[in-house]
Amino acid sequence: MQQATPDVLIEGITNAEGPVVLDDGRVVFTDTYRGLLNVWSDDGRETLFAKVGGFPNGATLARNGALYVANNGGALGELRSYDTRPGYIQRVTEGCPPETITDEIDGRRLNRPNDLSFGPDGSLYFTDPGNWNPEHPEVGYIYVIRPDGRSETLVELGGGYPNGVAVDARGDVIWVESFTRRMRRLSPGGEVEDLYVFPPQHVPDGMAVADNGDVYVATLFSGGIDVVHPDGSGHFIDLGGTVLTNCAFRGGELFLTDDGPERRNALGHSYWGHGRLLRFRPGVAGMPIYTGGPV
Repeated sequence: MQQATPDVLIEGITNAEGPVVLDDGRVVFTDTYRGLLNVWSDDGRETLFAKVGGFPNGATLARNGALYVANNGGALGELRSYDTRPGYIQRVTEGCPPETITDEIDGRRLNRPNDLSFGPDGSLYFTDPGNWNPEHPEVGYIYVIRPDGRSETLVELGGGYPNGVAVDARGDVIWVESFTRRMRRLSPGGEVEDLYVFPPQHVPDGMAVADNGDVYVATLFSGGIDVVHPDGSGHFIDLGGTVLTNCAFRGGELFLTDDGPERRNALGHSYWGHGRLLRFRPGVAGMPIYTGGPV
C-alpha cells in the first residue's frame, strides 16, 4: 500500500463529480446538487462553465471543446437536487445553455445516466445504472451513440450498478460496477469479461486510464484510490481518508473529485458543501482520452 497527500484545490462543492481536463489545461468539475459545471484554472480561480440543471455527474471532452455530460436528472438514493426529473445526455459549450442530446435509447427512457467516454471512432459510451438502491438494485445498461447519431443498447446488465466507464488503448470499453465491486470489459466478440474484483469497502466509482495501461479507480469508503494493472493485479494508494468519486489525468497529474474528507452518513455523502477538487502526482502520465462529437 502506498500513501500520498493530495493538494486541496477547491472546497465547498455540494457533491463533486466529473472531472474533465479542457484543451487549455483548465479542469471542469460538476457541482451536482446545484446543477453546475465549474472550472478551475492554475491561478487558483474557480469560475462558472455552465448551468445545466438536474444532477450532472460524469463529463467528457468533445473534439470542438464542448463537453458531453451524463445528467442523472437529480436523484441519488434518497437525496434530491433542486431540479429532479428523469436522466438525459447533454452537450455543453462554455457560457451557453446546454443541449439535450438524448433522453432515450431503443425506445427506452433513460433512468439515471452516470458516466460517459468517447471511443477511438467517436462513438459515445455511457452507463445508466438506475437509482442508488443496494437493497433493490435496478437493471443497468451500457449504451452507445454512434458518430452518425444512431444509438443502441450495448449491454444489458443485472443489478450491479454500472458506474464509471472508459475506453482503453486497445479501444475496448471497460466499466466498474459499484454493487458487485467488479471491473469488467466488453470483448471484441461481444462477451462481457471480468477483469478485477475490488476489496470490501472499496466501492468503485469513476476512473481514468494511465499510459502504461493501469486504471486508476476512485473507490468510495476506501480512503484512497485503487490501481488495477493490466495483468489483473491491483494495489491501493491511501490518500488520507478522502471519499473519492472520480478522477482525470492531465499529463502526470491526477485530478480527483471527492465528497469530503470522511464518510458522513449511510450513503457516504455529505449532502451539501463538503465536496472538493484534489490533485496528486502518481508517477505515471495519463493515456490521452478519445474525443468525439458532435453526435
